[in-house]
Amino acid sequence: LEETLQLAMGFTVQQMIEREMFQRRLKENKPISLHEFLYPVLVTKDALAMDVDIEMGGFDQLFNMSVGRHVIKSVSGKDKLAVTTPILADANGVKIGKTAGNAINIANPPEQLFGQIMSLPDEAIMPCFKLITLVPTSTLTDIEQQIQNNPMETKKELAWEIVKMVQGEEKADFAKDYFEKTVQSRAVPEEIATFEISKLSQTEPDIVTLLVETGLAPSKSHGRRLIEQGAVEIDNQAISDPNKLIVPQPNQIIRAGKRNYRKLI
Repeated sequence: LEETLQLAMGFTVQQMIEREMFQRRLKENKPISLHEFLYPVLVTKDALAMDVDIEMGGFDQLFNMSVGRHVIKSVSGKDKLAVTTPILADANGVKIGKTAGNAINIANPPEQLFGQIMSLPDEAIMPCFKLITLVPTSTLTDIEQQIQNNPMETKKELAWEIVKMVQGEEKADFAKDYFEKTVQSRAVPEEIATFEISKLSQTEPDIVTLLVETGLAPSKSHGRRLIEQGAVEIDNQAISDPNKLIVPQPNQIIRAGKRNYRKLI
């Protein structure tokens, strides 16, 4: 704590409020938390502890990485460099990541990863091609034209490229085929996760309880939302009543959302 406070003496409030984000919030009369001022101090402390010469981060971290350079210079004599990369944002300018709850987990099964990418807004297609994939720069102009003509096919190409890059071409082909069959053609996939009827807590559960217990919904509120959205079916029959009682039968197939299935056994 003493070391952190000592470093904090090298910063001024004036420096902090020069940040564009803080200026905007001051104009909008929105609060700025104290910990937001402390964050760049801790970034500086980390840089000193690791004796870094170059620090890399997203463009949104430029202020945090650069505001303490004069402190590092006075303590270690080094001129630390800050190198930034563009950030990937959605159509509303919100950074895609865990903080916003829209992160894409590349460790997910290929069909889930493919589906997550297909759920991105069309406005994210081009930034994703530029920042994530390994497609040649010379092809980007053609891709931009493809987006105008057929955004769905271009997004599938994007999803395939990303899955191929992190999980291999075979899994990318499988994920694309799975998406086209289950989402676009609404066919039931050949391989479906199963659930044993004997593990249900009730012999005739309501549909919401069934969704939760089979793992198709993380909570009852989420299950109700799926039903309200018309995204729940049993053996291709839509379920619209969240209170509907279900008599589970072997080989029944439950769908929740576009890509989640369970087969009762």
